[in-house]
Amino acid sequence: MLERGYFSQLLHAKQYIDNNLTQLRGYELPNYSFQSFNWAQIDLAWQILRYTAVFCLDTRKAVPHWPEVYKNHLVPLSIHVLTTILDVLRYHIYALDGPVQPNLLDLYLSLSLSVSSLQFLSLVRVGGPISVRSSFQSVAILRIILSTAGYARDDADLHRASVKLNSVFFWARAAGPVIRRLKLFDLHRHIYATQIFCCLVLGMAETGLPGWIYIALATFCLNAAVNRWTGNRIRESGLNQSNLLVRTLVSIGWADLDALKSITGGEESPAPDPDPSLEKMEKVE
Repeated sequence: MLERGYFSQLLHAKQYIDNNLTQLRGYELPNYSFQSFNWAQIDLAWQILRYTAVFCLDTRKAVPHWPEVYKNHLVPLSIHVLTTILDVLRYHIYALDGPVQPNLLDLYLSLSLSVSSLQFLSLVRVGGPISVRSSFQSVAILRIILSTAGYARDDADLHRASVKLNSVFFWARAAGPVIRRLKLFDLHRHIYATQIFCCLVLGMAETGLPGWIYIALATFCLNAAVNRWTGNRIRESGLNQSNLLVRTLVSIGWADLDALKSITGGEESPAPDPDPSLEKMEKVE
């Protein structure tokens, strides 16, 4: 009887706690849950914090050297940087009021960013192995597809995925200083290539698209195959003897780095660093 009475009291106590968890002696206790947080505000704060941190810790030191290092490519680089910042801020500010339906300005921003990125890639002759160019080309192509499809279908999820792909550039700039400080670039020339591919994977993960890892791998492999194919055609017959398709692909940068350098001259950089201005930055420091 004693045991039954003891367990009965425990049962009543449990029921009382379950029924009165949010009240205690007349005072109502706040009922916290993850749903009560304003995740849009947190996301906006996170975007501002991380991009500001990367700029202050790394990019601001390289920017003064860009006019000298990228003197022939400064316009597409500037468009790329400015449209990235505007695209990210615009989306996350509007997201404070709920899901963002893409409009024509969003489409223009995305296309401007992607085209300027591709133009910049077609002009620069740094980056090392083929996977570097293929990773950045994948971002540009995926953004064009996602933003166009999002606008055509008025799909907020596709528009969100397109904007979230900008995080690839954040991860690339954020990881660079760490690897550089650890002098990992000196260990093997493919360190940077691996870093950029990992940044592509991280950026795709942030999109939240179903099967994002397969989309990233498929797009990357397709771009790498096109780059390799174009480079092989150039090495076999030269640019002048190549067909219109090959010449067109070369004009927009779809070829491996060695093939592009064989056309414009110059030797491949021994340091596969994404930003040659960093060499000048380190000398100043």
